[in-house]
Amino acid sequence: MTYNNPSALALVAAKEQFPEKPDPGLLVSCGAGVEKPGRARSRGTTNIVRTAGGRVEKRRRARPWSRWKLSSVGRVFGAFMSQNDSNREFERVRQHAVHRENFFRLDFEHDGPRPALDDVTDLKARQSWAEESAARSPSIDALALCLRAQHFYFELDDEPMYANRRYKCSGRVLCDLDPGSPEQMLLLDGLDRGGASFRLDGQVLPRDCLGRDARGHDSVVIGHVTFSVDTKQTKFSIEVCEGENRPYGISGSPFTVDWLVQAQGLDDHFGGGY
Repeated sequence: MTYNNPSALALVAAKEQFPEKPDPGLLVSCGAGVEKPGRARSRGTTNIVRTAGGRVEKRRRARPWSRWKLSSVGRVFGAFMSQNDSNREFERVRQHAVHRENFFRLDFEHDGPRPALDDVTDLKARQSWAEESAARSPSIDALALCLRAQHFYFELDDEPMYANRRYKCSGRVLCDLDPGSPEQMLLLDGLDRGGASFRLDGQVLPRDCLGRDARGHDSVVIGHVTFSVDTKQTKFSIEVCEGENRPYGISGSPFTVDWLVQAQGLDDHFGGGY
């Protein structure tokens, strides 16, 4: 009844929708904001009293709510409610994820008390504050790099040929944005100017595929790749590396030949239906 972890629920939904790829390569969790840690501890009343000698003293008096929280019942209630701590639950999900480096949490701290979720007053100011806080997040640059890499995917040209005890493979790296669209041009030109490269298991691929002359202006194909693997179950990765940043896998990476053949229907020699 207390279980309310959107990150875990999103992973369950993704596995049900895409059972052939049960480990999502990207997860973004957006929090509703938290109250600054110091505020909760400082909530008390300050009484100004005058002593017999005329000296003024400030004495803090805990509010009834604060006293209740320190009681045994209050501590049990606090432990019970901590199960709904979104940041803690997200971190728990992240620690068990295959691609945990691609799991991001964006949250921010309220200057004042956290507003109720059904409080719709001053939404514009709250939206601006949330956007500014997200832009300052240390995770935002890594998230942007990961999102750009996820715009690319890989397809085999055909079933691999087995020769000399290895499977010879050829395929294409493609972009999921409309060919020739402003969005695709902006993405690819930015990668080209930034010296980005595609990497196959750490080996840098020829980067001339990012240039407009090489890729054409109306193609989803970014580059051609040839390689070989020991078995059809051998995992291989294709990543995008921008500058000195760490590389991020394209959509679906790492792959196996078996998974690609099945996903593309390359082994369906007689057709999938009538």
